[in-house]
Amino acid sequence: MLVMLAVAVAAFATTLTRRHVTLALVLSSAGFALAVAYAFYGAPSVTLVAVLVETMLTLLLVATLKLIPYRVLHHQAGLPSSRRGRNLFVSVAAGAFALVVAWGRSRSRRPDRPSPRSTCG
Repeated sequence: MLVMLAVAVAAFATTLTRRHVTLALVLSSAGFALAVAYAFYGAPSVTLVAVLVETMLTLLLVATLKLIPYRVLHHQAGLPSSRRGRNLFVSVAAGAFALVVAWGRSRSRRPDRPSPRSTCG
């Protein structure tokens, strides 16, 4: 439970961070915390894949940020967040839609069909 709280804090911290490299590191910390949660739930293969993917994405994101000129990044970090309310609404709506789709998919039932092997005989 504490690990999931760390994931939530890291995810919330990404919304407050203004510097791009710091944002990449905070975002990757949320992914690594999820990998720890997978380890606690007893899924070592999922944990290893999560750590590998998170490491590669972090390196790729930081390398991509290195290609962007500093003045562009500095200008973007200094812009006021005037669209914060709209961005918050869009992100909450997208998350709610994904939750409804995942919930609906997990609750749907397939018709019981006999397997081909059970009918032979």
